[in-house]
Amino acid sequence: MLDEFKHLPEWEGRVRRLVRDDAEMDDDNGLRAREAEQFGAHEADILVAPLMAIQRGFNILDEAEGALLGTAYFLVRPFPPPEDLSPQILSLNAWLLDQLQNHHRLLKAPFGEMGIEGINELRQRAYQRWYQRLKTGRVSVGGMDEAAYKEFLCDNFVTIWQTVGRLLRGGRDARVHFVDATFASVQRQRHMLHDWQMILESLMNAESLHERYLADALYGAAAEAFRRATEQQRIF
Repeated sequence: MLDEFKHLPEWEGRVRRLVRDDAEMDDDNGLRAREAEQFGAHEADILVAPLMAIQRGFNILDEAEGALLGTAYFLVRPFPPPEDLSPQILSLNAWLLDQLQNHHRLLKAPFGEMGIEGINELRQRAYQRWYQRLKTGRVSVGGMDEAAYKEFLCDNFVTIWQTVGRLLRGGRDARVHFVDATFASVQRQRHMLHDWQMILESLMNAESLHERYLADALYGAAAEAFRRATEQQRIF
């Protein structure tokens, strides 16, 4: 991305790219990850950075302690590399919590016959779930089953929303652009932007008053932004 800006003289010196702390600096346009919060001191306008590098932990602020950056362009749809097992591990943890909450009767007697059988059954189902999720990690979005796709949607949204949160510090507004066409299927199947909106709407309209309150506190701004973007046909 930085190479493209080098072809535009008007942007000379106004772009920085985030690099690893241990990377060699081959020009003056690099900014080490640990120095991300000092971006404002470089008198640059654009920061090119990997999504996972700034999704949380960094606050790039102006002199008024508000967000310095006001626009984000997501040029590539996030997708975990095949060797990354963290999505599968998180999925299994969520599955286990659900099993313990909704099927806890199987484990009521840990020292009796029913308790032992329940634990063995739970272990067997956990192994099956684990192997299913390992297979899912090797397929594309279109090849995921509905449960895996919903997890993929939620995981990606949280990551992106944490990054957008960097732009809202101090009550600031933000413009967010999803550039990669893979965010939206041409066949209108698994259109991530529309599917995110549906998830947000379901959270905002949950039956439980406590769940609605929590959803509004965490994602109310996102739900409203998606609603307006859809009404104004800015999501297509």
